[in-house]
Amino acid sequence: ELLTNPETFADLKQEVRTNKEIVTKRASIFLKEAKEEGLVTYPYSFGFFISIPCPDALKTSLTLQKKNIFLAPVASDCLRVSLSCLPTEEVPGLAHEIKVAQ
Repeated sequence: ELLTNPETFADLKQEVRTNKEIVTKRASIFLKEAKEEGLVTYPYSFGFFISIPCPDALKTSLTLQKKNIFLAPVASDCLRVSLSCLPTEEVPGLAHEIKVAQ
């Protein structure tokens, strides 16, 4: 029904556009602040995640958890920020916290 009904399909397309704008805004904030902090990120063009090289990803992740910041250590030397589930108001200052925790 969602894909075959023109009305619900139009609603779906609008929701996708809105969500893309939200994630793009979050990424823009984070990447700007990361640059200001000297926090290196892997190349990012768009998507749900930004990956950060980190000498000890698990240790950094555990340090950040104490501040209720939850990032995924996806490798021993890589952290991942999930832009899709992070509220926009929690993005400012995140790059600084990651830099300090490293």
